Amino acid sequence: MTAILQNPAEQGRAYRKSGLKKTLLDLDEDDRRYHGQPKWEADVSKRRGAVNLLIRQSGFTLEGVMKQTIWPTLGQYISTKGPGGSLTEHQEFLKTFTHREWRQYSALSHGAFEGFIGFVGPLPVGTYYISDFLPHAERPKIDASYEVFLSTHIGRAATVVLCMITELQAFCRFDGAHINERISKLWETLIPFFEANELYEERYSQLMKVRGILP
Repeated sequence: MTAILQNPAEQGRAYRKSGLKKTLLDLDEDDRRYHGQPKWEADVSKRRGAVNLLIRQSGFTLEGVMKQTIWPTLGQYISTKGPGGSLTEHQEFLKTFTHREWRQYSALSHGAFEGFIGFVGPLPVGTYYISDFLPHAERPKIDASYEVFLSTHIGRAATVVLCMITELQAFCRFDGAHINERISKLWETLIPFFEANELYEERYSQLMKVRGILP
């Protein structure tokens, strides 16, 4: 989202066209794999027709979509250096989400071993997935730590959502509903949380000042 907001007119179109292109490439792969099977061919043809309709509704052409460079993953984006051999300020900021405890979420989503041994509070995350395999004497420790576990992840989720809201408000400058005051109050509430404070100090305190969000 922050990459799109740097230049919405171009980046927004690139993001959408990239998704359409990847969908068509996936359909091509399905077509090759199941070619000659009428039910599969009919399903692929139906889905391809829906994508082509969406391309036209978006004001694009099939040729333009297929020429689009694929939108990079986060890992690709933050590791691609510019002509001067250095990363941009925006790339350096997004690297924050690949450090410390944030990297644990990627590991968990990919089923990597290190994701399950990452620690939240006194216990490894993986403990909550295998609690029924542990000795009965150890299980009360897991139950006792669950509130810390839950509040930690809720705090991180709230922080990411607040980052997104702040980015949108900094760009769009919506008026009414006391939105700036409410955003500021939420940051004030979350700042004692380490992950929120790190992001606030690195980017959002200055961004909110410059864009008139802070009172």
